[in-house]
Amino acid sequence: MRILRLLLLLLWPCMAWAQPATIMTWNLLSFSENSADRVPHYRTVIDSMRPEILVVQEVEGPEAANYFYQQVLTGSMAMAAFVDGPDSDNALFYDSLVFAAVAMQALPTNLRNIGWFTLRHRASGDTLHVFSVHLK
Repeated sequence: MRILRLLLLLLWPCMAWAQPATIMTWNLLSFSENSADRVPHYRTVIDSMRPEILVVQEVEGPEAANYFYQQVLTGSMAMAAFVDGPDSDNALFYDSLVFAAVAMQALPTNLRNIGWFTLRHRASGDTLHVFSVHLK
């Protein structure tokens, strides 16, 4: 966590946009379409944080990612392209008024994919690369 904070502090001055963006990551603990009982809790936290970028791990496939998107997120949030991997998956959601999705690549490993998401900041044109890795 300290390394991530250090990287953000070092890179933040290089970004041209005036407003900082809230980036949130969350392990959803094997989230599926059968996780309806957890939806209100996710919604409460995300509504209070209001991230411009939300990257999640342990999503149980494309149907689960779409279910999370439809049941939890509101407003101008959009879902980046989804790649169904060999194990639990990563997903990325972003505020479409602030960012545009450019690409998603799955970097395969022996256990599960690493998600590599590329976003473009609409106001500045800057490119942001977000990696989602689920380690056990």
